[in-house]
Amino acid sequence: MTSNDSIVTIADANTLADLIRAIQAGSAFDWYQWGTDTDKPTRRTLRALTDEHGNFLLSGSDVMSTHVWSSGIMEWFTPIRDILRAMQNSVDGCHGQTNPMMIVRSE
Repeated sequence: MTSNDSIVTIADANTLADLIRAIQAGSAFDWYQWGTDTDKPTRRTLRALTDEHGNFLLSGSDVMSTHVWSSGIMEWFTPIRDILRAMQNSVDGCHGQTNPMMIVRSE
């Protein structure tokens, strides 16, 4: 995400499209909470886009204010902006190597 979270760039839109396809496929991902300082990532599975309470979204909802429901040992409802930032950080380190990173599994 850009430094101004109210602006969605073309790069942000591309990452968002990748995330939506991964959610639709029910893909697993590795979450590195502390970036490359993490010895072992948390393996999670993408479930759906929700609101902050876990309710499913209506088709006309603002996607940038949603949360991503994922599960593993626990259930998580992570703001979509944090997920997109972690996805971008895993590709180019643009937010720092000690910040969250997310790598979607293609299995």
